[in-house]
Amino acid sequence: MTPPILDDDDIALSLGKDMKNKTILITGASQGIGLELTKQLSVHNTVLAVARDQTRLQALANSHGVIALPTDLSNRSRVKALTLNIKTHWPDLSVVFNNAAIQQPLNFLQFWESTKLDTELEVNLHSPIRLCQAMIPLLSSQPESWIVNTTSVLAVCPKQSTPVYNASKAALRLFTQALRYQLRHTSIRVCEVIPPVTNTALGAHHEKQSAASAEWVATQILKQLPKGKPQITIGQARLGMTLHRWLPSLLHNMLIKG
Repeated sequence: MTPPILDDDDIALSLGKDMKNKTILITGASQGIGLELTKQLSVHNTVLAVARDQTRLQALANSHGVIALPTDLSNRSRVKALTLNIKTHWPDLSVVFNNAAIQQPLNFLQFWESTKLDTELEVNLHSPIRLCQAMIPLLSSQPESWIVNTTSVLAVCPKQSTPVYNASKAALRLFTQALRYQLRHTSIRVCEVIPPVTNTALGAHHEKQSAASAEWVATQILKQLPKGKPQITIGQARLGMTLHRWLPSLLHNMLIKG
């Protein structure tokens, strides 16, 4: 039986009332925003926690009762194995958070191993797309479901020190928008999350004196998600997006130094 198609108001009301008893996939679950999302959502849901660090995942499983699925998202065969595992054991999946990412400073005037390029693109772009493709049949069988992709202000205005990260997030942003168009007549809602600079290991090579806490960012995501908006922009990221729209040269001059 085809599930009923809900409009945005129906989806928002239902999620706001009952973000419980769902099966939720979260990548990048062992640290940062992904870790905090996992902790908060594990209280009333079955959380499939995906990350590369098996030790941290097992500790999270022990402390919060999540299901640890250690996976190297830069390895395509392991991503495929992950999707097959989920299809077999958790066909009731209803929410996917594509949160995992890596950010590497790469200077194209210097030598660096090309594997860095491959790894960054696989984790930041290819694995989210592959997970969406594989999980959509499961998500579409639910009366309400979500795909939540995390991008960045750097998707619209690049920082000079992280060119591949910028490109991967720009591509993921456009993919998310196009996917939203394709799924607009289904029960799947597609949301883009644009977080502020956050105190995580992602950009550990940067100073983060004014960085937001990962716990706060995760809380804001879960507060705003039930509103049904296609894009959730958090904290100082709102300033970045506003500058991009109205004062792009100012934002450009700030990021060209970064």
